[in-house]
Amino acid sequence: MFSTTEMPSLSSLFSAFASIMASIIFLQSMLHQILPKQLRDYLIILFQDLFKAHTPILTLVFHKGNEFGGRNQIYEAASVYLDTLCRGTETKRLNVCKNPKEKGLVFRLENGEKVTDLYQGIELQWRFVCSKPEKNSLRNSSEKRNYELSFHNKHEDKVSNSYLPFVLDKAKVISDEKRVLKMHSEQFL
Repeated sequence: MFSTTEMPSLSSLFSAFASIMASIIFLQSMLHQILPKQLRDYLIILFQDLFKAHTPILTLVFHKGNEFGGRNQIYEAASVYLDTLCRGTETKRLNVCKNPKEKGLVFRLENGEKVTDLYQGIELQWRFVCSKPEKNSLRNSSEKRNYELSFHNKHEDKVSNSYLPFVLDKAKVISDEKRVLKMHSEQFL
């Protein structure tokens, strides 16, 4: 540790800081005049890439609707599948609703909430995102709803070819069970 006698004075620290800042500003203006804009932009991108944190996490986004205005099957399947996962987990907020035609309650993730799934040793994190449209936006003023699925990028192939079909199949089974239960209970009314 430094003793107080070895510490530089505040004025010398400030003058060193001012000198360094003046040198940076001078160098920046020189480079701005000498280098063409395209080269400057390229160097800036290279410099940013050097210091950018490279994350191994891949995130897939499933929008409620597709670009043709129809329903997105994966979004619908995720909604049904996550209904079974979101209860009894670390999730803090759930959206609960009851359809008059159905017997049970429906649990959905609230905006920004996450739920973790484990599939064949792979940890997958689902997140529900609902973004409100900007007030000044003229295009498509409805809110945007989507699910984000995040996982380590080394599992991309397994998630795409095995997990997502599993979610689609599981959601179909759950929906069919609800439909059979609904038809069965309507017979006794």
